[in-house]
Amino acid sequence: MVGLYAEDVYCLGLLYVYEYSGGIEKMVKLEDLEKFYNEIVQNLEDMGVDSVSPRGYIYPFDESVYFVSHDQDGNVFYILNPGFNKNRARAMYIGCLPAEVIVASQKNNALANLGLIKNEEKKIVQNMERNEGQVLKRTRDPEE
Repeated sequence: MVGLYAEDVYCLGLLYVYEYSGGIEKMVKLEDLEKFYNEIVQNLEDMGVDSVSPRGYIYPFDESVYFVSHDQDGNVFYILNPGFNKNRARAMYIGCLPAEVIVASQKNNALANLGLIKNEEKKIVQNMERNEGQVLKRTRDPEE
């Protein structure tokens, strides 16, 4: 996809996970972010979009909102920097991306790679069933 940078989409995915987990989750496997990017590209193609303009504005002296780490098994993770400015990051990676990219990123096939889903009310929420057929308990039972 011409004009769509993977790093911008990775940051967008990280912000989605952070926002829709209520600020609890701050890291995503690179593998999941790559799948998120690929689904967005496919969604854009399905929408008839051949190319997009890169981010509308590059902030001078951009500070990265994430750092990269890995575990002992070699899995690579993108992790939000502890002191990142949520509003600035939102402006940089949601406010400056073309509308088509935001629309494509909010389709369930893309969101599923981040453990998110758009529910019947069209709100993005955490998907309680995720990856590899396992059910992840992401919220506590109110009776606990």
